Amino acid sequence: MSSEHLIVVAARAIYANFTLSLVVTGIHLFMTVYGLSVFLETPESQRRGRKGYIAASIVITVFQTFSASLDMAHYFQMLFQATSPRDWGRLMNTTFFKDWKYLVSSTLGFGLVTMIGDVLLVYRCYVVCTEYWWVTILPMMTSVSAFS
Repeated sequence: MSSEHLIVVAARAIYANFTLSLVVTGIHLFMTVYGLSVFLETPESQRRGRKGYIAASIVITVFQTFSASLDMAHYFQMLFQATSPRDWGRLMNTTFFKDWKYLVSSTLGFGLVTMIGDVLLVYRCYVVCTEYWWVTILPMMTSVSAFS
């Protein structure tokens, strides 16, 4: 197998990854809009305590959408600039992972969304297990270790 063939396979795999992230973002957008519509149709007396979850869902969706869109646009520019598989490999090694677009999208898409999700998980664990608060220690420790 030639090195150019391996570079083409890597380029296709990265493209498939970013394309799937756009599909996941579409599903996430649908679930957020559906959750918001169900929330708005719920009587006011039953909405208590759910506004924070709706807000967190919207924030996570915005960050995920921004990250996936920025990733795909940035990768498209790399593909568009490359003149050959070897040139694509050179561009990926020298500029793609060092560009501000990649750093912002990876920070928002992975770091911030994961942090918000972990905090929500620990909070829900605490709310459900109020009498047994010690149950939240393990999820809290894993969340804190993920932050560092």
